[in-house]
Amino acid sequence: MKNSILYELPQDLKAFSKKAFLKQILPLAVAELVVWLVFGFFGKDVFPPDRFGSGFPLLYRGFGILFPIIILVKPKKLFDRTFFGRVERVDVKTVSAFERKFKPSLEGHYYRNEVTLLIRTDEGRRVRKKVYSERAKIDGNYDFFKEGDRVFHLYGSPVVVRLPQSGSDLQFCPVCGGKNGAFSGGVCSCCGHTLIGGLQEPNSTDS
Repeated sequence: MKNSILYELPQDLKAFSKKAFLKQILPLAVAELVVWLVFGFFGKDVFPPDRFGSGFPLLYRGFGILFPIIILVKPKKLFDRTFFGRVERVDVKTVSAFERKFKPSLEGHYYRNEVTLLIRTDEGRRVRKKVYSERAKIDGNYDFFKEGDRVFHLYGSPVVVRLPQSGSDLQFCPVCGGKNGAFSGGVCSCCGHTLIGGLQEPNSTDS
């Protein structure tokens, strides 16, 4: 959960990011604690050294420690970052999909449009973020993001928001993505979080 923004984010947005981080870490910590307690109290009874040897319990314990990590950790969410950036490329593609992934059929087949942004952050990193994935339709808002748009992403949020352009009063919430007009008072009318529209990184550049 590393942020490199040079100013302090509003307290409610920082609290949201911290809560999202804890949601990733706490279940893992509890699962690992349970594994250690089980092996600590019952390890010798389940795997007596005189029967299994000294190597097998260690191997099984190692698997027990790794298993919660494999099941619970979602790398994309855990290693997400808060950033400002600029859109370098907008990729729109149509993919084949099924309503039931585990039981595909012709009746459940459909096409889905996906929009992915290639963003260069103000720290110089390149990040790919999927911002749209819905059933293909003629009036889909696939051209909402354009190359050169200034965008912001908050750790733990599923959305990337376009920062207001000059002369535009429409703002988007960095937490839920909700639209807010000029009379929102700087607070999202959908979820109550602070809008990021007026905040720009002090040394942000167009490169």
